[in-house]
Amino acid sequence: MGQLFFRNPTLNHVRNTRILRVRFKQFAAGDFHLVVAALRRDYDKSLLKERHLRQDNDASRAVKAVKYVRNGFISKATNLVQSFGVPLLSEGIFAQMSSKQPRTEEHAWEPPTPVEVDMSALHRLLSEANPLIGVGPRGFRSFCFSVLVKGRMKDPEAQEAYFQCEKPGKLYCIAVLRAWLRRCLGGGALKPVLKAASEPGKPVDARPVKAEDFDTSASRKPSNERYRTRCSTPLDPSSLV
Repeated sequence: MGQLFFRNPTLNHVRNTRILRVRFKQFAAGDFHLVVAALRRDYDKSLLKERHLRQDNDASRAVKAVKYVRNGFISKATNLVQSFGVPLLSEGIFAQMSSKQPRTEEHAWEPPTPVEVDMSALHRLLSEANPLIGVGPRGFRSFCFSVLVKGRMKDPEAQEAYFQCEKPGKLYCIAVLRAWLRRCLGGGALKPVLKAASEPGKPVDARPVKAEDFDTSASRKPSNERYRTRCSTPLDPSSLV
């Protein structure tokens, strides 16, 4: 909800402040129909805007890498320079993504056995979160979540916001949510990444990379850190026989 309210509907900061103030008053008054209708108009306007394809070549990636270095994101800049970029979307790329990441049929799984998930590392992970990561199809950026641990909350209800957001993260990790809800939260978006440099006149080969929203990826990281050492231990070839 916060990412919907605090997005900038226009390029004018004064006008944005006035629009946000009106929408907050409507929400507080219970006029939810007016709030949703206004957000829908913003969405329709965004669809009418002309979109230009971003250039993705060695020169453009070098410019982006320099910006990352100046901002202190060295590893992100290194990965960008060493990558082969993103191909232009076409029918062939869509066919590759569908074949390499096929859609599975609906499953009628039994409810899992309740387990306890240790989320104690979540507070630290949020305080160290990179503000440039974690953008999926829902547009949930890291600062939408990390503000719960970095902000100084005076209101008692605001102080409980972190613990209230921690609860659905636990439910997501132990797979007790409805299948359709888990799919909407953690489905992510597939991004095609080239395996090798593209050559004119030759078909490109790309691999799918999942772009997940920050709230679900951050909720999984405490468990990932806990079991990383155990799962990453090299296996003896004799144990595979």
